[in-house]
Amino acid sequence: VVGLGGIGNGVTQQLASIGHQLILQDFDIVSFENVYPQQFKPSQIGMSKLDAVKQLLKENLEYIPFMSISDRFTANSEAYPFTFSCVDNMLTRKHIFEAWLKLPNRELLLDTRMSAESFDVFACTKETESEYAETLYSDNQVIDAPCTYKITRFVAAIAQGIMVQNLCNYLSNLPIIFKFEYRGQINQGQWM
Repeated sequence: VVGLGGIGNGVTQQLASIGHQLILQDFDIVSFENVYPQQFKPSQIGMSKLDAVKQLLKENLEYIPFMSISDRFTANSEAYPFTFSCVDNMLTRKHIFEAWLKLPNRELLLDTRMSAESFDVFACTKETESEYAETLYSDNQVIDAPCTYKITRFVAAIAQGIMVQNLCNYLSNLPIIFKFEYRGQINQGQWM
């Protein structure tokens, strides 16, 4: 799991709760605006997100089923056969995809992009690599929303569940959906 914010923290909790051993990567610290939407506690403000997630896993599951990398994912970072891209910028998504492509044993790359009331979950396999590559664009093409409109906890929870369901379906030889879209009711034009 790369990125432990609004999507990654919840995905990690869900995957750990069903017994998956994880490798987590994040460089960031918990700040005030992360507490509610990213499922952290006020007492965790100032902690690294890796340490905060470790603390939550200990409290909820009484064990820590992961290895951690406290660093930003860059063009020189390593991906894994099953990779969850839970990051908030397109350049890092591109780095993750390029690292994942280098793996001869690559299986599944799951990527979520969201705003407060909408998200897309992409499930990329070897068969859909070229299609996924077409979804990558530069960060300057992203419409920047106000901070409070970038994530809501309830929409993040839906996206997390879709990501975990795709992994479970893939491992069970059930169909996965390349692109799952969810659009809420708020008119995005209100803040544009």
